[in-house]
Amino acid sequence: MPTLADATKILEAHYQLHAQPRQLEGEQDATFEVRSTGGGTYCLKITHASPALVDLQLQMMQRLASAGLPYATPKPILNNEGTHTCPLPDGATAYLTNWIPGTLYAKAKLKYAVLRESLGRALGQLTLALQGFDHPAAHREMRWDNNQLPWVAEHLERFDAAQRAIVEQGLGYFQKYAAPALPHLRHSVNYNDANDYNLMTERDRDGHYRIAGLFDFGDAVHTATINELAVALAYAMMEQPDPAGAAVEVIRGYHKAFPLEEAEVAALPALVWARLLISVTVSTLNQQAAPDRAYLQVSNQAAWALLQRLQGIPYNLLHYHFRHACGWEPCPQATVFQDWIREEQPEFAPVSPIPEQWRQMDLGVGSLELGNNRNFEDEYRFERHIQRIMEDDGVDFGLGGYGEVRPFYTTDAYQVEGNSGPRWRTVHLGLDVWAAAGTPVFAPLDGRVHSFADNAAERDYGPAIILEHTPREGLTFYTLYGHLCRESLAQLEVGMPIQKGQRIATYGVREVNGNWPPHLHFQVLLDTLGKQGDFPGVGFPDEWPVWRSLCPNPELLLNLPEGSTQPKRVQWDGKTIQQKRQAHIGPNLSLSYQQPLHMVRAFRHYLYAADGRRYLDTVNNVPHVGHQHPKVVEAVQQQAAVLNTNTRYLHTELARYAEELTATLPGPLSVVYFVTSGSEANELALRMARTATGRHDILAMDGAYHGHTAACIDISAYKFNGKGGSGQPPRTHLMPLFDQSEQPLEQAKARLEELSQHNIHPAAFISESILSCGGQLVPPPGYFQTVFEAIRSIGGLCIMDEVQTGFGRAGEAFWAFELQGVVPDIVVLGKPMGNGFPIGAVVCTPAVAEAFDTGMEFFSTFGGNPVACAAGRAVLQVIQEEALQEKAHHTGQYLMEQLRQLQQRHDIIAEVRGHGLFLGVELSQNGQPKAREGAYIINRMRAMGVLMSTDGPQHNVLKIKPPLSFGMKEADQLSERLDTILKEL
Repeated sequence: MPTLADATKILEAHYQLHAQPRQLEGEQDATFEVRSTGGGTYCLKITHASPALVDLQLQMMQRLASAGLPYATPKPILNNEGTHTCPLPDGATAYLTNWIPGTLYAKAKLKYAVLRESLGRALGQLTLALQGFDHPAAHREMRWDNNQLPWVAEHLERFDAAQRAIVEQGLGYFQKYAAPALPHLRHSVNYNDANDYNLMTERDRDGHYRIAGLFDFGDAVHTATINELAVALAYAMMEQPDPAGAAVEVIRGYHKAFPLEEAEVAALPALVWARLLISVTVSTLNQQAAPDRAYLQVSNQAAWALLQRLQGIPYNLLHYHFRHACGWEPCPQATVFQDWIREEQPEFAPVSPIPEQWRQMDLGVGSLELGNNRNFEDEYRFERHIQRIMEDDGVDFGLGGYGEVRPFYTTDAYQVEGNSGPRWRTVHLGLDVWAAAGTPVFAPLDGRVHSFADNAAERDYGPAIILEHTPREGLTFYTLYGHLCRESLAQLEVGMPIQKGQRIATYGVREVNGNWPPHLHFQVLLDTLGKQGDFPGVGFPDEWPVWRSLCPNPELLLNLPEGSTQPKRVQWDGKTIQQKRQAHIGPNLSLSYQQPLHMVRAFRHYLYAADGRRYLDTVNNVPHVGHQHPKVVEAVQQQAAVLNTNTRYLHTELARYAEELTATLPGPLSVVYFVTSGSEANELALRMARTATGRHDILAMDGAYHGHTAACIDISAYKFNGKGGSGQPPRTHLMPLFDQSEQPLEQAKARLEELSQHNIHPAAFISESILSCGGQLVPPPGYFQTVFEAIRSIGGLCIMDEVQTGFGRAGEAFWAFELQGVVPDIVVLGKPMGNGFPIGAVVCTPAVAEAFDTGMEFFSTFGGNPVACAAGRAVLQVIQEEALQEKAHHTGQYLMEQLRQLQQRHDIIAEVRGHGLFLGVELSQNGQPKAREGAYIINRMRAMGVLMSTDGPQHNVLKIKPPLSFGMKEADQLSERLDTILKEL
């Protein structure tokens, strides 16, 4: 193998380059990165390949250099003799090219859809550029050519039994799907080596990587054109939880640049297998021949892991996904099936005795009639809920569910890891007929028993039957019947003929049918994918086009018009909603994230998007005890059904809630004024302070936010000093943020003294107990005591804004101001007290209330209404019954420790701070706030299924304030995902 000294001599002798070369890893050739003292960077290759093969590589490079590709490829550089090659005394050949800059694909920190589609597009452009190119040396025997896979069979004895089974499966696929097709496929000279160590990437401003160049043409060969894509897929699919999804993205990009043919795509899965089999076989041979060369094993473990995953994916399913990537009908049989239905309009026997009167069942993720998650999380309650829905409409049958996105399958038990975080199969592939247990099931047309099984796992099919039908030559399809009684299977035999209208089963009871309310799951299959007695009944939303093609609408086989079982609920998609917002909603009402989310359901600490994806909510503190907590929902529903009026009438809820609320506060705070929001509450608190003191000036914290009304904006530096703000009003005075000084108490005293010297005597000092928009800033010990003493010494009042931090969120105390050992004159409450129901409050001392009672009536139309008070009382009860303050304390401590461990690993984290479940993670390096990185993190976390947001004057603080149902398991999920994203920076 040539040495660095050899490379240096070649560079000086043949190129007059003085440089310090660096040797790179390679399988056969010696490759050097060359940094010239003159400033240029080059690649020196020393190879023992034949002159003809070297010429092949050089001519390919020249062809591509003139092709106008939008990425870099090597360009041969002339030597002193005016040629591109340098024959060496030992028979080797050296040549020099420009260096391809960038980051190796293998080292790219973010391998997601943008990069994979960029890879496919780049290779499609490469294939297009090489059309018509040929060279005699490309027509050769070569072990890395997929067309020549059978050589692998000669080495089966080198593998253990499990490995041999995988290799034999792949060889079988090649013989069945690829070998017969290869003579008829397009052939060309291929680059043939798009592995992750031969591709360069570059990162854009959004953080995504794209292909910037490729190099190393040593494996170029004349072969099936589709192998160019197959080789790339073999590596792009490695280490991906969803290899088929990764492949689809690459294929989509390739097909756009170089349109594929159907025969090529049919052979493509087998050719991907072929490349992987070649890779593991070569690695095995290299391991035995050169055990000390670790580079030769760089892909071996990942290749075996991918082969094991591919073992579990039916060949035809991969084929259907690949066809979908090209924009074709995923399952070719779908067209045959639809033609039969359209041309023959067959009459089917009733599958069930469905009467003329039945109702559409809306069980979608956004369904209002499905209601709260507890209606389906408990199996008994679910059964009663379904029965009541039909009883209320006076019907015995309910139909629906085909293509419906459902929330039933979004629990941890159904979660799988996708290429962009967690994913769930939420799209229902069959049609459900809801009716009583014991309802008979009939065959809609002639057929035979394909298979049957008792799928007894929780929330599975229970007993299920699959029938096979061949209504005409060239068309075979299947019908599946799930959630049956066990007796339905007793008399069946595989292959048994079944006549149209023959009774084949009955609906099973919940205890037998997979623990579902009694119903029939009826599904049409155009391919069983090799399964027996079972088949997926739900699919991933992003794969719905594939499953819809494979499992056509069953309505027609029930003699129902297509679409007749779909719910009438108006369901706009996200794009339509955005258009409506733009037309009718003020433009300064913002949306979160670069790709806004369309939310339709929430429960506990999760939000559910329209596609059924579940998002861990770490930012919404309004649903304090958990989104749609059943106890709060029930309290609101019950009271709203009886009475909702105002405070000019006596009602028990107002008085009871005021009593229960003030019992949580220090004794002097005993008088409550109910309003409808935190903004209204802060506005009222300011009015009370000004009325009580006869003054107008207000002292507030810099960087604070207290609401959206005019008076609140005037004291919110976060707004008036922010974008669109009008600047600081003359009657507003600011205390500096306490993170901007090493001696915050002395700084506070100096500021208060400055105000006194200017004869400024504020009516009140107002602050959040922990500053949220200021960046989750925790005041140092004694801070509020110092400020309170100074303000009270001049006759001012002290207002604590607990809108964000109250009701146990701080963990160590029910009210965050208690952490400072102070008792304010006025406390402002809002957001969490109604768990999402609009309510707010001002709680003050009797002295403040007496001063505010000037004879002018206070009245807030909806403040203190019975429904709001019922919601508030329920929140207090849940906090106590579920020990949520204690949970916030322990979970917060645990999460704080997790975040501080991340801080040790990622220097972009400058500080982790907060109390309980009100935490902040400050992002900065060398004193420079990292707002752009913060925006990147929250958008990437959103993509990974975790909702976060940023705060602070520089928007560089990750704020964490989830519903208090959030526990240690969720803390682990948050920290693990955050660690992954931080590694991408």
